[in-house]
Amino acid sequence: MSYKGKYLLLYVNVLNDIRDIMYHSLENQNGSKSETCSPNCIDNVHEETVVKAIIRPFQKRNDERELEGYSDSSREASSQEEYNFFLATLNLDAHLASSLVCEFSIFPKFRKRFFRYVKRNFNFNHCIAVFPGNCSKTETQHTNLNQYNEVKEKLVDFVIEIIPIYPKQKVDYAWTYRIGGQTVKKMLLEEAFAWFSTLGGAYSSLGDHFLSFAEQAGKIAMKQLKIAEEEGDPVLACKVKLFFAQSLMQRGYIVESGRILRTQYKFAKSLIVQDTKLLTMCRALRKRWKYVKNNAISNS
Repeated sequence: MSYKGKYLLLYVNVLNDIRDIMYHSLENQNGSKSETCSPNCIDNVHEETVVKAIIRPFQKRNDERELEGYSDSSREASSQEEYNFFLATLNLDAHLASSLVCEFSIFPKFRKRFFRYVKRNFNFNHCIAVFPGNCSKTETQHTNLNQYNEVKEKLVDFVIEIIPIYPKQKVDYAWTYRIGGQTVKKMLLEEAFAWFSTLGGAYSSLGDHFLSFAEQAGKIAMKQLKIAEEEGDPVLACKVKLFFAQSLMQRGYIVESGRILRTQYKFAKSLIVQDTKLLTMCRALRKRWKYVKNNAISNS
């Protein structure tokens, strides 16, 4: 008996646990248009046969509740006497297996080339799954696949089983403790900065009418500056200095606030990856500074 490929199936076997099977059609290999196949385009009878022949042997055979929950199509598949397929098992590194499955699920050309590579470098064993009643029993026959390449008579599936090999993992406890402390510290600093931003914004909004609130907003900005320097974030420190310049502006220190605004605007423009929000803050405060300066000159 000679065989021709119908579907290429690929799955990952992790400790006898198979979650999903990916499909690719092999019937249109010689055509001009490559056919991409998913489980939705496979008929229910064929899919249930594949599930019963491949996945079921790895599950508990005495779980009769699952067997009773089969659909009519699965009962029709169970009535078949046998299911022929060719199986190749690949032991791959877990990272390589993950990348391979991702590429297989996206690119049809990769599926065909990967199938040709496996045929050249690995052995496909002829497997026959027999369904006596509601159970499945798989028999493996070691055959040479090359003898089936000339005459094409019967359609069968080619199954590639990937068994991931996980490298030995070493837990670096010293680095975990070190980075864990830094993470907690950064979380606390960001929380404190958020509270100061909310409180400082409230004081700053009232600083246009009350001098004491403007002074309090400046003190909060200095506390935020300490947090920004503790985190080592120059962009955050630049924003805090803009807050402090606004406080100076509200208290009548026009020259000092203008000097801070010019310095921080140059810093924002010198960044390799420019922060649009920071530039917008600089331009907005610059316009406000000009407005306050003109009012101060006209009043004097």
